[in-house]
Amino acid sequence: EWLVHKLSKGRFYDAVSKFDLSAQKKDDVWSFAIDNITGDFSIEAMDIDYRAPLRPIAAASGKGRFENDVLSIDIEKGALGDIGVVKGRAAIDKVIEGKGTAKIDV
Repeated sequence: EWLVHKLSKGRFYDAVSKFDLSAQKKDDVWSFAIDNITGDFSIEAMDIDYRAPLRPIAAASGKGRFENDVLSIDIEKGALGDIGVVKGRAAIDKVIEGKGTAKIDV
């Protein structure tokens, strides 16, 4: 959900996801569990609205990874207000759990 609501504009591409899926049948009812979710992706000209009311990183391009409930994006270029960003990093923890924190290095 975080990805859908906080990344906008631009392009999201080269996405790859890996996870462990287990299934169990008990009394003719199936149950499924997904664990060890990881994902890699690239972004181009996207806005990263990591935490309102803070300013989003605009027109960001770079590569991201999701692992252990942490989303990190290595930013190759973008802007934070009037400041150009070259070689930054945005990391958001507890993406699935909720109520996480954002760490932005620009």
